[in-house]
Amino acid sequence: MFLAYVSAARSAQLGRQVGAAIATSDGDVVAVGMNEVPSQNGGPYWDGDPEDDRDHIRKIDSNFQHRKRIENSIVEKLDSKLLTASNILPIIRNVIDNLPVQAESVDADRLAAEQVEKNSSSLASLDDVYSSLQSSDLRDITEYGRAVHGEMDAILTCARLGIGVQGKYLFVTTFPCHNCTRHIIASGIKKVYYIEPYPKSKARDLHSDAICFDEREAKKTGKIPFLPFVGIGPRRYLDLFSLDLSSGRVIERKDETGIPVVPARSTRPPRVPMAPLSYLEREDKLLLEFRPVLRKLQGVERD
Repeated sequence: MFLAYVSAARSAQLGRQVGAAIATSDGDVVAVGMNEVPSQNGGPYWDGDPEDDRDHIRKIDSNFQHRKRIENSIVEKLDSKLLTASNILPIIRNVIDNLPVQAESVDADRLAAEQVEKNSSSLASLDDVYSSLQSSDLRDITEYGRAVHGEMDAILTCARLGIGVQGKYLFVTTFPCHNCTRHIIASGIKKVYYIEPYPKSKARDLHSDAICFDEREAKKTGKIPFLPFVGIGPRRYLDLFSLDLSSGRVIERKDETGIPVVPARSTRPPRVPMAPLSYLEREDKLLLEFRPVLRKLQGVERD
């Protein structure tokens, strides 16, 4: 999972960064991937490619653009049919003009405008339509992005290198979307581990016949389990395991003669130094210390 996490850091996507790693059941990593725009040469673009055409260089989010285009097309088709003030005004004016008995002194235009104003709170507007669309499931559309997703990049890397993924494990930093899920199923991946949830994914709804979320159910049914990752958090991996490339204490594994140094467990200091007080306790301590000053500033106490 640490390798998947590090791979995600290579992505320059405008939204989230996602990394993936494919490994054997014994833990041998065979490929990693990230979410990024694919290159004509195979694989994603890399920084420094002369033909680099990633989203941050184009300065566009194609998924956002197409989603906005769909919203605009819906509003345009509804524009003349909405009960907006501008659309309903001529209708009311026409009704008043066609009343069986109408006094000559009636100002139809004024009366129609008054009725529209009186019922304005019940009328829709184009802003209302846009607001409804932006809070609808339309916002969950992910199909128009240019980037290959991290899971797909890892699977395609195996395809380019001639490495089979049948029976392999997939580690991914974010729960797979439904597009990746169908390819994970078709590729023969045996098990998936993820860290972050992804509410936009329709994997559960679309592929409940092939995936599950419990290892016991997987053994019973043969479905592919999508499981939350349990283990050393990728962000802490270097702190806990590197000799000196982290915020953890420097570790000496051998003495001056080259003999391994294995200190007794009871004498080992914490690998990652911890503050004696939590940030909440430090805030309470500072508040208590500066309370007299604060009370003076508030005018509660005077010298």
